[in-house]
Amino acid sequence: DVDGDGYCQWGTGPKPCSHGTHSERDYDDGDITKGPLLTDGYAKGYAMPLPNVTAPVGQTVIYGPPQSGYCSASHTLNSSYWKNITGDNIDWVPYYGSTPTSYTGPSYSAPGATGLYLYLEPTGGCYNQKGIVESKYHFYIPSGSSNYALKYYYHMYGSTMGTLKVKIQTYPNTTWEVKSTKSGNQGNSWYNQQISLTGYKGKYIKIRFEGTTGYGQYSDMAIQNISIPYTGSSKSETTDNVKKVAEPEKQAQVFTLFPNPASNQLNIITKEGLDYNLLIYNTLGQLVYNEKLKSSQVIDVSILAKGIYIVRIKYKDPGEKEFKQNLIIN
Repeated sequence: DVDGDGYCQWGTGPKPCSHGTHSERDYDDGDITKGPLLTDGYAKGYAMPLPNVTAPVGQTVIYGPPQSGYCSASHTLNSSYWKNITGDNIDWVPYYGSTPTSYTGPSYSAPGATGLYLYLEPTGGCYNQKGIVESKYHFYIPSGSSNYALKYYYHMYGSTMGTLKVKIQTYPNTTWEVKSTKSGNQGNSWYNQQISLTGYKGKYIKIRFEGTTGYGQYSDMAIQNISIPYTGSSKSETTDNVKKVAEPEKQAQVFTLFPNPASNQLNIITKEGLDYNLLIYNTLGQLVYNEKLKSSQVIDVSILAKGIYIVRIKYKDPGEKEFKQNLIIN
């Protein structure tokens, strides 16, 4: 790949960069959308085109099924535009409604969004871990008077919240430019963020959302409604144009569960005299524990296999309410 345009396949179908002991040379043709026309007897035809999508693409949707977060980096996203990269520590997973841990994360999707949001789940010891979701393709930003911008919603609510960075890579460079950095508790709200792409006109870019969880379980960060629209403005957009969209507070902390992870016993601390129904589900959605309890209790969880579970506690205080939290059995 002499000219650095990323092409090592030629012809109408995939072909190797070498033929026997002969190495094909990809000389600079001045066009990053295709390789050179070769007629050396070993390969003939144009290189396969650079996979790209021309802006604007509008809102990119994350589809289900929803997944409860876990400390793993093996989740494949159901998305036409985005992927979890390999080599990081934790994956972004799709979800809707309220995240399993109280006092952190969103309670519902971003305003006007379609599909599910993506979030990082730190519960279970996945603290200070990095997760990266990246565009599958290069977005081509057309030249001309139109001004394009990357728009998305983010949610960073929690006392031990980490850091969210947005990065852009310009083809054929391998380095990433940081366009936005948010750290710490931003409050229980969705924020509408806008990043100008005016400086990338006539270029191919990739986009990354790089989230790093905080030092505790209260760092469920989320993103949604990622889109590359035409802004309609003749002026360059600001780098960090944020609009706050408030949402209702999550329920007050009525229950405390510890230790987490647990091996043999799980302590449930709550109000004296409060009646509640304890339900524990595995990651397949199967109910594996169901018991009606009253006040603080210690329950035996040694019967549960090692893995990740979702604890749901239904109670009245005074109306019907529910507490949810992830539980790790080790």
